[in-house]
Parts: sequence; structure tokens; C-alpha cells
Amino acid sequence: MCETQEEVITKENKFIVKTVNLNTLTKKPSDISMFQNKLKNKQKLKENSRMIYDSINDFYIDEDYVKYLQTGEKESYTFSIKRDSIQKIENIVFNKGENGEYLSYLVKYDFTPEELKLMNAQQLNDKEVKYYPISFDDDGFMRISHAILICVEIGYYATNNGSQYTTMGSFNSSPEWISLGSSCFMSSDFGGGASSGANGPSSGYNNQSGNYGGGGNPGNNNVNTTGGLGIFTVINSPLKTKAEIKAIFQTNLNPTQLSWWNSLPNTETVNNIVEYLTENQNFEVDNDPNDYSKEMINFMIQNTDFKLDLKTSAKSPANIDLSEVKIDNLNDPLLLQKAKFNCIYKKLTNSPAFKKLFIDTFQGNVKPFVKFKVEDLPGNQNGGTVGETRTDVNNRLKNTIVIDKDLLSNANNMDIVKTIIHECIHA
Repeated sequence: MCETQEEVITKENKFIVKTVNLNTLTKKPSDISMFQNKLKNKQKLKENSRMIYDSINDFYIDEDYVKYLQTGEKESYTFSIKRDSIQKIENIVFNKGENGEYLSYLVKYDFTPEELKLMNAQQLNDKEVKYYPISFDDDGFMRISHAILICVEIGYYATNNGSQYTTMGSFNSSPEWISLGSSCFMSSDFGGGASSGANGPSSGYNNQSGNYGGGGNPGNNNVNTTGGLGIFTVINSPLKTKAEIKAIFQTNLNPTQLSWWNSLPNTETVNNIVEYLTENQNFEVDNDPNDYSKEMINFMIQNTDFKLDLKTSAKSPANIDLSEVKIDNLNDPLLLQKAKFNCIYKKLTNSPAFKKLFIDTFQGNVKPFVKFKVEDLPGNQNGGTVGETRTDVNNRLKNTIVIDKDLLSNANNMDIVKTIIHECIHA
């Protein structure tokens, strides 16, 4: 998604939290850009997924769903990672240090995303958090140190729907947690503490100084990696895959809905719903994606002539059926006209002003249902009917909008846009 969510909360510090997509983020630190480029150039993309696969460390990194946290001059970028074999939350965090360069860590939390939803700050403090310094070799591969930075003082702050961060949380829905670690010391994955004098990463993620050993006393090797605030990040739970989303959603369907869901003729529509749910998880939308999907399923059960496109509907002033303008036959005599309609309508829905125009004009919460068609309407290419709205006499929310094939063949794009908007107003 191109938009970001933002909450600004004032406590002792002012925190700004955003959900960002690195591929659409215009301004980003050079360290983050280098990290992104190295991932793309040196690692393999997971098949049929937007996630990037790190074959050395055997996990997937999501660059489309990154948590940005800022307070004063300090910043962090938190990436969620996912392993096939581990369910507990792991993140990659870039913390901006006092010198303006970024230190990077693999952060391992001792709880799953499901457990996090049920926890408060006190319960979180009982859980262990480990920070593994990260560096990159000359080939661009990520190297994770066996040294562990353990922060014994960790403060947790939670937000829910823009409310203030607190040290304890009790919410109707899942809060988003900020973690602030301080009083940190080096230990080791091999059973001992860091050797005397061990240092953490000192000049961004590309360079790392100090040697890590297994014999020292970690209590004598305290490090404060980013000044007084320590390591701070937004706990970033990994997004669920399409398969996971589908499995969870269908378990909450009633028998009638599940029968429709499993019906072979509805397979394409089901796949569209799964894509809509996957794209909108953890993002703010007008309606709860699960409730909206069930509502649309109920409509299609009662109105078998409609095959709604939820991804398009979510960005439209109406619930949209594009099945009659779909291009599934290269011998279709209306192939070019349908292709032009789809191109123009997609551009319309990419503009938030398209949907907002109708909300501002009619101030209504009930969206009509619209099926689009392309037909040869009365008249010819030099005049006549260019668009037509046919309303169901038994349900005035059900409409079919017909766009004339001659209009699509001969008119300029702006005239076609005007016709589509005009007919949507009639609906």
C-alpha cells in the first residue's frame, strides 16, 4: 500500500509511528536504500510473494510493511521477518545512532504474534529479548553475529487507534507496541559472555568493530548503543500469507457462506476476496475487511448474477462487478473497448478523489451495487446514447451501467471518464 498510517502521541517523548512501503517511500536514509538494494541484488524472491528470501539466513523479509519510529533526532526502521520453522516474532531493526549512522540488529522476541495480542507491558517485561548485531560482507550477504546484546531494562509503550501510549494496556483490539531497551550488555550464543572489552557495531551496518568471545563477564561489558534512549523499535509482527489468511477467514464462515466459498464457479471471486484481505491486513480501511467480505458474500449468495470485485470496490463509490468487462477471450469482438474501459477505470480508482467525490456529495454510508457492461447503445459513433444506467425494479441498490462501445472506440479519455462518473451518480 502507498499510504501510511500515522499516530503522534505525546508522553515524556514525542513519538511518530508510521507504516511505510520502502518501494514507494521517496525519502529514505542511504543506509536503508543500500540494505534494500543488497537484498534485491543478492537474494532470491520467494515465489508468488512480495517477500524477499535470504538464502544464507533462511528467512523472508517484508519490505512492503515497515514500521518507522521517530522521536527527536532518533529514528528506527523495523522490518518483519518470517521463517517457515519459527513462529515467534523476529525483526530486523535499523537504529539511528548519535553520529547519524544506522546500527542494525536481528531482534528475537520470546512470544508469537498471537501471544502478543493478549499481553500487557508487565507481561512483556517478563519475556526475554535478544539483539544480534548485523553486518554485511562484500557480496552483500547479511551476517548475523553470535554475540547477543541483552538489554535488561526494556520499557513498553502501547497505542490503540491513536490513543496515548501507556506502560500498561487494556484494549478492545490489538495494540501496537513500542519497545525501548537500555542498560545493555554483550553475551554470546556459545554459552559465555563477551570477552573483556568487546564492542558493538560502531559505524553503521556496513562496519563492525570489536571481537566477540565466550569467556568474559557480560556484567562488565555494558554498552549503550544509541545514547540515553537505547535500542528502540516498533514490534513488527509478520504479515500473514494468502494461504494463512484464507484458512483463518473460512473458519469463521457460517455453513451457507462456506458452501458458497467452496463452490467451484466462485473460485475466481474467492481468490479476489483473499487478495483483498491479504492486502488490507494491519492497514486502516473504511470497513473491517473481514466483516466487509462477509457482507459481500451474503449479497452474492442472494444475488447470483453478481460477482463482486472487492479490491476494486474498496476504492470505488460502489460495490463493483467487473465480470462482464473481463477480457478472457482474445476473439471477443469488444476486446479493445473492454481493455480501454478497464485501463481508464483502474486509473480512476487509483485516485482517492474518485471515491471521495461521491462521499462528499451524497453523505451516505450505503454503497450501491454496480455491474459494468460494454454494449452497442442506440445511435452511432457521431452521436446518440453514450452511457446508460439500468436499476433493478426490485432492489434500487442494484444497477447495471452500460458504456457505449462507440464512445470507447472514438472518444478521448476525459469524455469516457465523465461518462463513467455521470452514470455512477445515477446509480
